[in-house]
Amino acid sequence: MYMAFFSTMQEMAQVKFEMLPKEYLQLMGVEDISQMGNYVTFFGMIFNILIIIMSIYAVTFSMNLILKEEKNKTIEYLYALSVTRKEIYFSKVLVALCAVFFVVLSVGIAGIIFGFASGSDTFSMVDMSAVIKITGTVPFFFAALGLFLSSLSSKYVSSGLGAGIVMLTYMLGYLGKLLEGKADFLKYFSPFELLSPTNALALSGETYGAFGVIAALTVILLIFASIAYKKRDFSL
Repeated sequence: MYMAFFSTMQEMAQVKFEMLPKEYLQLMGVEDISQMGNYVTFFGMIFNILIIIMSIYAVTFSMNLILKEEKNKTIEYLYALSVTRKEIYFSKVLVALCAVFFVVLSVGIAGIIFGFASGSDTFSMVDMSAVIKITGTVPFFFAALGLFLSSLSSKYVSSGLGAGIVMLTYMLGYLGKLLEGKADFLKYFSPFELLSPTNALALSGETYGAFGVIAALTVILLIFASIAYKKRDFSL
């Protein structure tokens, strides 16, 4: 947000950006320094990077809700209570989704406040809302994925695996964009690319379709995680 307050820094940033390889800029979600002059696209660039961090948090946090329960033997105390596995599972789903929601909401509110303070004519509440709502759904998908993976087994699954999957899907989207015309199909394996801030602002039919598919996959993962958690044998 430093450049948003001190516009004189843009010329210096222009020089620095011109020295960087185009591939590196694409990796960070930056196409042109002119993005810095528009608050919404500038926020989208920053939000795109933060979404990776939020997704890693979402998948590791949701996985640890189940994995640490078995590791720390706290599952024994839950079994001593008059609650079913279904109730235990859905309480964890609620905790995971609420945690992700408040993280995304906090970042979104901070971006809106900075927009009102320094965005001037380039700030648009409608566009900001579109970016936050559409791109902000990515961490929820990874939270569901984390719950699904951790509900299968603790022997071959760890929170590190979840973080690795997040980075892998991001890199697939990056490669699909970098190898445009040669490996475009790779971007369809990356929710980061399908629901990127750029696509959120364009709101094409493809973006709506991708949003629907990812939302459906999130629900499906939660359902299958519920089934797996109910049948899972915990090491007590």
